[in-house]
Amino acid sequence: MIIKSGIDLVEQSRIERQLNDTTFMHKVFHPSELRDADAKRLSSIFALKESVFKALELSSNHWLDIEITYSKQGKPSLLLSDSIKPQGHYALDCSVSHAQGLTVAIVLLLQDED
Repeated sequence: MIIKSGIDLVEQSRIERQLNDTTFMHKVFHPSELRDADAKRLSSIFALKESVFKALELSSNHWLDIEITYSKQGKPSLLLSDSIKPQGHYALDCSVSHAQGLTVAIVLLLQDED
């Protein structure tokens, strides 16, 4: 079993400054992620996507290959496009937390060895 991780820390104010930049918003976020989202939620999504890039060892030009959804209880889930999904059997989990204007996210990947 291979274990990989990614972690990211984002200042929510950084995302707040980008809210009116439609080019940035549509490059980074799916329409579903933008629905009813504020800077705090978008900072979570941004940090989770950055964490995925790190866990999967990807460059950050795959923003729309990752979609973040939330359960009714608020737990985030990661949806990956076929172009970036790990090969073989794998499990992917994530978590996010906020404090004092900061958002931290972690992604864990468990993958069978080839």
